[in-house]
Amino acid sequence: MEREHSTAVDKGDGNNAASSYAAGDTQQTSAVPAREPGKELSELVEQLKHFDVGMMVTQRADGRPAARPMYVAELGHGGVLHFVTHRDAAIADEIAHHGQVAVTFQRGARYLSLTAHATISDNKGELARLWKESFRLWFPDGPSSPEAVVIRLAPQEAEYWDQTGIESIRLFVQAAKAFLQREPLEGKSIGRHGHVDLEASTRTELEATVRTERLRSTRA
Repeated sequence: MEREHSTAVDKGDGNNAASSYAAGDTQQTSAVPAREPGKELSELVEQLKHFDVGMMVTQRADGRPAARPMYVAELGHGGVLHFVTHRDAAIADEIAHHGQVAVTFQRGARYLSLTAHATISDNKGELARLWKESFRLWFPDGPSSPEAVVIRLAPQEAEYWDQTGIESIRLFVQAAKAFLQREPLEGKSIGRHGHVDLEASTRTELEATVRTERLRSTRA
């Protein structure tokens, strides 16, 4: 949900990006080997499980990008993401006119960005399934509120960086070594890095899933 109308919150978890990402150099991380589309999708879903708030970037009518923090109401089958927002929110109008969006996530030393196709649904059965009592602050009438709508995202491409667990210790050791030897970290293997480029057939399947779910919800 959009911060202006929703439960999206800025948890302040890891406000400062890790120093190894300062230059945005993906060579500093160890790449995940090429995978089959099904395995790539499974990897994306596993990574998405670590996040509950993301910055969703849409396109305004004048072509400029707009970004807002959004709470993930549900991570569904095939990595389809669901959010709840206000019917009259700017983000709903922007998606209705231009469904291509981007979302960035960050939690501690874990980062993920993705591009996706977005659609809007006002089906009350789906809202009831996604409903959380915390949403009542924005929608006092509950899931039957006429102002509440669902945003569905079908992921197309994603990239992630992970320095959690043992990777954070490895980063500290390598950074200290580079500092003492007065060498840059460029080209060093730091943490895990993966680029998930879903095949055209997989993207089509995911987008078809979103359309099918919407049709099923409409008939419910």
